Amino acid sequence: MKILSKYNSIRALKIKRGSFLRPKYLHHLRYLDLSKSDIEALPEDISILYHLQTLNLSDCRDLQRLPKELKYLTSLRHLYTHKCPKLKSMPAELGHLTSLQTLTCFVVGTDTGCSNVRELQNLDLGGRLELRQLENVARADVVEAAGLGNKKKLTELELVWTNNDQQAQNNNHKEVVQGLKPHDGLKALRIYSCGSSTFPSWMNMLNGMVEFTLSSCQKLEKLPALWQLPVLEILHLEALPSLHCLCSGGTTPITFQKLKVLTLFSMEKFEAWWDTDAIQGEEPIFPKVEELQIRQCGGLIALPKAAPVITESSGGVDTKCRSAFPALRKMILGSLNMFDRWEAVEESLGEGVTFPRLEELHISFCESLSALSKGSLLVKQSFGGAETVCPRSAFPALRKLRLYDLSALESWGAAEGTPGEEVTFPLLEKLDIVECPKLTDLPEAPKLSELGIEGHDQRMSLQAASRYIPSLSMLCLDVSPDEAETTLLHVKQKWNHELPMATMRLRWCDLLFSSHSNALALWACFARLIDLSIWDCDALVYWPENVFQVLVSLRKLSIWGCSKLTGRTQASGEQSAPGRDGLLPHLEVLRIKDCASLVEVPNLPASLKGLHIGSCNDNIKSIVFGLQEDTRLARGEGVVQLDTSSSIPGSSSREATTSTAVLKLSSAANHRFFPCLESLSIGFCDGLSEVANLPPSIKTLDINSCDNLQSLSGQLGDIQKLTIHSCSLLESLDSCLGELRSLEELELYDCKSLVSLPDGPQAYSSLRVLRIMLCDGVKSLPPSLQSRLGWLEQEVLVARYEEPKTRKCAMRSLACLK
Repeated sequence: MKILSKYNSIRALKIKRGSFLRPKYLHHLRYLDLSKSDIEALPEDISILYHLQTLNLSDCRDLQRLPKELKYLTSLRHLYTHKCPKLKSMPAELGHLTSLQTLTCFVVGTDTGCSNVRELQNLDLGGRLELRQLENVARADVVEAAGLGNKKKLTELELVWTNNDQQAQNNNHKEVVQGLKPHDGLKALRIYSCGSSTFPSWMNMLNGMVEFTLSSCQKLEKLPALWQLPVLEILHLEALPSLHCLCSGGTTPITFQKLKVLTLFSMEKFEAWWDTDAIQGEEPIFPKVEELQIRQCGGLIALPKAAPVITESSGGVDTKCRSAFPALRKMILGSLNMFDRWEAVEESLGEGVTFPRLEELHISFCESLSALSKGSLLVKQSFGGAETVCPRSAFPALRKLRLYDLSALESWGAAEGTPGEEVTFPLLEKLDIVECPKLTDLPEAPKLSELGIEGHDQRMSLQAASRYIPSLSMLCLDVSPDEAETTLLHVKQKWNHELPMATMRLRWCDLLFSSHSNALALWACFARLIDLSIWDCDALVYWPENVFQVLVSLRKLSIWGCSKLTGRTQASGEQSAPGRDGLLPHLEVLRIKDCASLVEVPNLPASLKGLHIGSCNDNIKSIVFGLQEDTRLARGEGVVQLDTSSSIPGSSSREATTSTAVLKLSSAANHRFFPCLESLSIGFCDGLSEVANLPPSIKTLDINSCDNLQSLSGQLGDIQKLTIHSCSLLESLDSCLGELRSLEELELYDCKSLVSLPDGPQAYSSLRVLRIMLCDGVKSLPPSLQSRLGWLEQEVLVARYEEPKTRKCAMRSLACLK
C-alpha cells in the first residue's frame, strides 16, 4: 500500500485481496475490479470515490454487505453484484445512483434501512438484471413501482425466490410475478423457485424472447402458451414436480417454430407432451430443435407423435421420413423408467420414426426400453417407373452412440430387408455399450472406429466384436470370463497382420495373458498400439515381457487393480531378466495403481517421461531409482523381509525370505538416472518411508497421503512444481532440493512434522504460486521465500510463523490470503 499511495493518479485497479483497499489513496479511480476476491465487506469510506464509474464485485463468495453510503458514488455507471450468495440486501436510497446503467443483481432485504425494488424506478438499467429474495416483497404494488416495463435496455431478467420460503404465510408470489412485467423485447427470462401455480398472461406476449428457463417451481401445474412466442430458441424446464404436460388448452396448431434447444429435467409427473385439448397440426411440432435433453421424467412413456410421412427427393431417390424432430443433432435421454417406445402413438406398418440429422445419441437408465427405432422406408424408382421399397436406417447421420445401463435393450431396431440394405448406422464412428446385458451382437456400422463394451453382465463376446477390431483406432473391452481358447483360435484366424489400433483398454482380460500360444499371436497384431490400459487382470502376475516385447510403439501404459502383479519377470523369478532393455523402447508414461503385490518394476526405458504409482503394496518401505538400490542391498541397509509367498504362485519359502521392502525402479544400465523423467507422482502408499535417488530431470513431483514418509533424497535442480500432501512424518526437504531457481509452484498441505523449507541466494526466484496449509511445524519462512511473497500470483498461507526480526511484528496468524 505504500507503493500504491505514491501513484494517486491511478484510474483503473484490479486486486484480489479486498483487505488491501484504501480509498484515501484512490481519489481519481474510475474502474475498480474486486471480482472473485475474499472480501466480506467494502470499507465504508469507499463513498469518497466520487469519480468511480465501474465497480465489479461479481463472484465474491464471502461478500455480506455493501457500504451504507453507496448512494454517494453518483458517477457510478456499472455495478456488478451477481454470484455473491451471502449478500442479503442493498443499501438505502440506491435510486440516487441516477447514472447507473448496469446492476446485475438486486437483493431484496428485510432489514430497516435497506432499499426495496421501488428504488429501481428511475434507473435506466440495461443488460442483465437479477432480482433475488423476492419472497421478501411485502406488497405487489412495490414491484410494479420498479417499472421494469419501461426499462427498454434490459435484455435478461432473472426472478429468484428462496426455495425454502415457498410455504411462507406471505405467499404472494403470483401477484409479485404479475407486477414484474418487463418490456416485450426482453431476450431472456429465468424464474427460480416461484411458488405460483400459474404464470401471468404477459409471458405470452414476450415476442422478442429467445431463452426461457423455469426451475424449482414446486406448485406450477400449467405452462403459458410458449409455442406462440415467435423467436423462442432455448427452453429449459427443471424440477417442476407438479407439471404433467408441455402444452395444454391450445386452440390453434402447436408448433415451436424457432426452438433449437429443449431441456426437460427432474419432473416426476411429466407424462405427456400435450393434454387432450391441445391441437397438433400437419407440420412437426419441433421443426428446428437441434438439441434435446430429457432426464428424470419418470412418467414419460414416449417422444411426441411424429409428423405425417414426408417424402424428400435427392439424386433420383425418394425418402419417406416420419420425424418429430427433423433437425435434431444431439439427444440425451436419462433415467426415464417408463420410456418404452419412440412415438406417443403406435407406429404404422413400415413407417418407423426417423431422426434424419441426429449425430449424437446418449441413452441411460431407461429400464423399459427394449429396442431402438426401426427406421423408415426408402422408395427407389426403377426403370419403367416401377417402385421398390427397401428399409432405411432410423439414424442415417448418427456418429456417436452411448448406451448405459439399459437392462431391457435387446434389439438395434434395424428394419428387415434385403441383405446389404440393412445398414443400421451408416455413419457411426463411436459406439459405447455399458451394462446392456441382453445385447448379444453389434449393429451394422461400416465406419466404426471407436468401440467400448463394458459391464459385469455384458454378454457381448470378444468373438462378436472381432469383426470390427481390425478397423478400430480405439477399443475398450471387458473380456468375459466365459471366453475360451476357441475364441483365441477364431480371432487369430481373422487377424494375421498388424492392426491400426492406437488405443486399447482391457478389463478382466485373463484370457489374453494366458500361456496359450494364440494369446501371444494376438498381441503381435497390436504392434501399433500407443496407449494401453489393463484393469483387474488376475492372470497378470509376472511382468509380461513376452507381450511387451512386441508392443514396440507403445507410449502410455496403465495397469490398475491387478492385485497379483509382483512386477518380477517369470524368467528369473526374483530379478529382471538381463539384456531386456529393449522392451517398450518408446514408453513415455507408466501408471500403476491398486496393485497390492507389487515389489518391482524392472528395466524401464530411458524414454520414460512420466511415472505414477498409487495405492500399491503397503509393505513397501523404500522406492529407489537407478542402480543405487543394489549398493544399499549389498550393504544390508534398509532391508525388510516380506512374506510374498501367498501372492506369487509357486514361490518357495527361500524366495519369500529374500524378498525386500525396496521397490526397485531401474532403467537400462547406461541410463541410471532416467534422463527424460519429468513427472513423478506417488500416492496412498502407507508403508513408504523413503524415496531415494530422485532423478535430477524431474520437473513435477507430487507425493500424496504417504503417512510414514520420512526421507526424500536426490538433487532436483530443474523442478518447477512441488506438491506434498498428508505426509505427517516428513521433517525436511533439504536433501531432495537444489537451488530452486526454476520452482514455480509450491504446495505443502497437512505435513505436521515439517519444520523448515530450503533456502538459497536464487531460491524461489521463479515462484508464482505458494500454498502452505496445516503445516504447524513451519514457524518461519526462509528469507528468500519471504522476499518473494509480494510478487506471487496466488498465495494461500494457513499457518503460524515468525517473521524476520527486522519487521515490527514478531508473530502473526495468516488466514487464507488468496
